[in-house]
Amino acid sequence: MKQTKPMSISFNRFLDDVFCKTDNETRFCFILGSGASKACGIPTGSELEREWSEYIKKNFSDEDKAVVMRQMGIMESDLDPKKSENYFNLYYMRYSSRPNAGIEYLEKIMQKAQPSCGFYTLAKLMTSSKHNLVLTTNFDSMVEQGISIYTGVSAQIINHESLAGYFDLRREHPTIIKLHRSLFFDPQNLPSEMMHLNANWKKLLHKVFTLYTPIVIGYGGGDNTLMEYLCDTNNNIHDLYWFKLKGDKYPLSTRVADMLLKRNGRVIEIDNERAFDNIMWEIGNRQKYNDAVDWLRDSAEERVKQYNEQISEFEKSAKTPKLKFELKNRWEKQISDATGQINQNPLNWIAYINRANAYDELKNYNYAISDYNKAIELKPNQALMYLLRAAIYCKLKKWDEALVDCNKGIELESDRAKAYILRSIIYDVLGRHDEAEADRQKAAELDSE
Repeated sequence: MKQTKPMSISFNRFLDDVFCKTDNETRFCFILGSGASKACGIPTGSELEREWSEYIKKNFSDEDKAVVMRQMGIMESDLDPKKSENYFNLYYMRYSSRPNAGIEYLEKIMQKAQPSCGFYTLAKLMTSSKHNLVLTTNFDSMVEQGISIYTGVSAQIINHESLAGYFDLRREHPTIIKLHRSLFFDPQNLPSEMMHLNANWKKLLHKVFTLYTPIVIGYGGGDNTLMEYLCDTNNNIHDLYWFKLKGDKYPLSTRVADMLLKRNGRVIEIDNERAFDNIMWEIGNRQKYNDAVDWLRDSAEERVKQYNEQISEFEKSAKTPKLKFELKNRWEKQISDATGQINQNPLNWIAYINRANAYDELKNYNYAISDYNKAIELKPNQALMYLLRAAIYCKLKKWDEALVDCNKGIELESDRAKAYILRSIIYDVLGRHDEAEADRQKAAELDSE
């Protein structure tokens, strides 16, 4: 009898397949969609679809909707939030009057997210086995953060089609390929950008699937980029494991089901909405990975120890008791001189800066802030003063104020590499690691000029 739907296998059968195949030459890669990041605090694509659909119903008149639908060339059925392929239409409709607000919203919901426990197993797999590759349509940084946090390794990130040629099958270094780019590299999220997969990505995927067997988690196939590639039977994909949530409430789309049938793909149903963590936890148990807690604790304690040792060594070598005394006298004299200049001319903004610098050296940070405030009031367009005040706010651990000042300094003068380095440190403290990395790259570009 001819098979009419894709084969379903149990979770345990999947684990047996993967676990047995780890002993030979089979290599697995993971295709991750938005469902993989749900437990990290990032809404899934279907959750965002429902949110945007409700907003459109409440805030768009029939005429508003009709105008945008004509622009897009779509019908009412193309805005049904129950279909994953309508995600991009709903996104465009919701932010049609202000496109940049859509990316700003995605930044907001992703910037505080943290990798869930399942990313520990994924990080271990990618750094200690042949299964070192993730393909994703997500913009977030959960995979690379998980690898860094749980293993201390830096992954190779290919987050733009222009970088696709840098992927090397011979390397076993953990690699993340972001097919829709990443949050700070002009992410692709519009219907017009989902029509076809870029030719550079296609070449890369041809190489990938000659060696790797894909395991799909949290991906609904709603785009026409990666999904177009998977459906093309001319492409050489050996086997395919596709996870979906259990029940009629979460059906496979007709397109996905047909593709799996043609490719002899296997469907595994999971009944837990934390499906990604559940899958990874069980794989970790099979691989006998130790609990992450001990490694995290030891790693944090080692970093603190190294930091304290470095600071202690610096203080010993840089400031002998005699030198400390001489420096204190020097800074106190600078304060006295600057105060005299200010008394003679209260508009002398340079005197306020000199006194603020001296207060900084003496660790009188609040006095330093006060003088920088006055200097900025007198000379509001000097980028350096905002950056100096930002550095003091960092010492006071007032990270939000420091970020505001850094942003203003860069706005006024955008070619200072040190400004981007300072802001990258602030972004890292605030957990905004993608933005930190972008600033470090910008600083490197400026230093090389």
